[in-house]
Order: sequence, then C-alpha cells, then structure tokens
Amino acid sequence: MFGNTTLAFTRYAYNNNVSGQQAPYGSNDYGEKTRIQFTSGVTDLLVKQDFFLQVNERHSLQFGVNAILHQFNQGKIKYTGPNAGTSIEGNQRENNLLGFENVAYVEDNIKLGEKTGFSVGVHLSNYNIQRKSFYSVQPRLLARRKLGRRSVVKGSFVTMKQYTHLLSSNGAGLPSDLWIPATSALPPSNCMQVAVGLGGTLSEDKKWDWSAEFYLKKFTNLVEYQEGVSFFSNDESITDKVTNGGIGRVAGIDLQLQKLHGRTTGWCSYTLSRNDRRFDSLNNGNWFPFRYDRTHVATAVINHEINENISISATWMYSTGSPVTLAQQQYGAFNYFNYQNTPQSNEPLYSPFPTAQIYNGRNSSRMPAYHKLDLAINFTKQLINGSRTWNISIFNAYNRQNPFYLFYRVDRADQRIKLYQLSIFPIIPSVSYTRMF
Repeated sequence: MFGNTTLAFTRYAYNNNVSGQQAPYGSNDYGEKTRIQFTSGVTDLLVKQDFFLQVNERHSLQFGVNAILHQFNQGKIKYTGPNAGTSIEGNQRENNLLGFENVAYVEDNIKLGEKTGFSVGVHLSNYNIQRKSFYSVQPRLLARRKLGRRSVVKGSFVTMKQYTHLLSSNGAGLPSDLWIPATSALPPSNCMQVAVGLGGTLSEDKKWDWSAEFYLKKFTNLVEYQEGVSFFSNDESITDKVTNGGIGRVAGIDLQLQKLHGRTTGWCSYTLSRNDRRFDSLNNGNWFPFRYDRTHVATAVINHEINENISISATWMYSTGSPVTLAQQQYGAFNYFNYQNTPQSNEPLYSPFPTAQIYNGRNSSRMPAYHKLDLAINFTKQLINGSRTWNISIFNAYNRQNPFYLFYRVDRADQRIKLYQLSIFPIIPSVSYTRMF
C-alpha cells in the first residue's frame, strides 16, 4: 500500500470594469465619466489524502479523504461618477461566505480474466454553510471488455453533486461568470452521467489509436439569472436575482484519432454535442441552449521532428459560437409624464425613450464561430548537464478576429443602434528560452 498527500491553494478572481459617458437627450455635452467596477471570486484551500492497495494481481483498492475550505466573494459593486457621494459596496456578510466540504471515497478495481474488468465505488460528501449541512451518496460504476486484440468497449455510470453554482450572463456585453455557493435557498445541483465508448489501435505496431464515446448527462437544481435582472446592481441580493430548480441535459459524441510514434505525430478530435436547460419561470418554460453550449468542436495537432535538434508544431481549433440573447427588433417607446402643474396645459406629455427591444427567446442567437491556428518551432541542444530550448511561437497565425463579446452602440452617421464585436487576441508572436538540468 502506498499513499499520496496533496495540499493545494487556488484562487479564482473576476474583475469587470465598465466606464462611459452619457449626454442628456438632444445634447452633445457628455460631462463626467461614470465607472462601475464589479469583483467576485472563489478561494479554495484543499487537503487531500489518497491511498492505493494492491490486494492481488486481479484486485486493487483506491480510497481516500479530502477537505476543502471555500471562501466565496459573491460580488461587490463600486460606483464612481457624478453622483458617487458614497460607494456602493453591497452587503459584506452576504457577499463573503465560508463553506466547508468533506469527501470520503472508495473504489474497488477487479479483473475478471484477461478481457473483462470493472470498477465499483462510492463517494460520500458533506457540505456545511451558514449552519446548513448537505449530505450526498454518489455511486460510480465502470466496466470494460476487450474485443479481439486491438479493440476495447467500455461503459460507465456516475452520479455527482455540485456545491457551487455557475451564473453566466446571456446577453450582449462583457461576459460575466459568477460562482456562488449552494445554500438553503439554492440547494446543490445534481448530475447523472452515462457513457459508452469504443476504442483501440488500427495496426499491430500501435502507431495509431482511435476512440469514440457517446455520453448523456442529466442535471437537476440548476440556477440561472432571472429575466431582466441587472447584473450591475446591489438593490437585490444574489438569491433575489436568480431562479433555481432548473433541469438540464447534455448529449454528445467524441471522436479522436491519434498517431503516437514516428517523426510525425499528432491527433485530431471532433465533438458533436447539445447542452440545454429548462426553467419554469424562464423562456416561457421552454428549453434553451446553455451559455457554454458548443454544437461543433474540432481540434487538429501536428508535431514533426525535422532532426534531433529542430521540431515544428501546428495546432488548429474550431468551435461553434456561444449562444447569446440578442434583440431581434427595436422600436421607439414612449415614457409617460403628467405635468398637471404646468401653466401651459394639463394634458399629458410624452418623451421618447428609444431602448425598447423585442426578443425571440433566451440564447436564441449565436456569436460568430471561434477558430485559430497556432504555430511553433523549437531549437533544442543537448548540453553536458542537461539541455536548452529556444521556442518561437505565433499565436493566432492568420489573425482571426474571434469575438470576446458583443455590444450595442449608436452609429453617429445614421443614429441607429447597431451590434458590434470586440476582439482582444490578435496575432501574437513570442520567444521563450528553457533550460533543463
């Protein structure tokens, strides 16, 4: 038996700054700049102990425990501008929460002959936050069977419980990912996954590997922003901005082909999937694509050794654009004002408010597709006490303008609201040096 101890500290920090100037209707005087700063994050401290016990040639056990301390910053907003006499920071006690997660697991790996094996296990978890405790029993099952000399079929069943919820913005504007903890008001989400896969080698020399896997996932107790909720607002607590009790489904197939040996190696993969969600209170109760749904994802990687000192590589990636909620139509609405005390007239007056928009559905549009090509060349030399490598790389070699986010802006030429795209990573060359001892 041997064991492994892991200590880890991780911190995810999100900082979103929005600034701008706004002129009164019919005026070109934009005045003082306004700035809104939103910060959030999650800090984790992990202690993990794993053990492995080889009972005999056909039987082994894996077991262990881990403890995680989560600190959640659910979001703080600071406003500066013409009317910023006081800073808007929100409720500190609500924004900063501590959660404590404990997990114990055991997995039993058994071989039945030379062709069949399976693994059965269970994960026991406990999560405590705000004097509320959650418990979970999560069974796992994996089975595999050799088919002939070069193929393997496998299947798995897994259940999981997630004690953090991901909130993502769905409309135009800066992307915003906010991790919030499960609480008594927002119970943990559940996931059940079933997968069936087939793989093997294409030849006796095992230069080429291939695999194909189909998977199906179902989720419960999902969380999403409510309709029309302002992200940059401290008027409401997090629980008031979201709706829970949603369900989700993911179905997909992964294909991969890999060359393992020779001067030229590499791999290519393709994923076809669908990731949908449904809430009774959102999108009229209809299914809609999740923010990170990608219908098509393809990757190709090639590495070639020109000689023992020089090697080149190329990586190409493609994915369908992210779903986003965009207005399909817009019109000039009118805001009602009743000036009863004006001496000129007691009749109601109207003022233009040209921001009314019509939406077809939640995440019913998509951003442009994402794709890029990365190139690299390595110059390696063996030294007496190790080696050194010079690397010259080009990120996004053909300068694809991939969208980071979409936003609306008034075109000053025709005074119409138009949709624009912001891209942040153009072609980027780089040089690096590595010394190995």
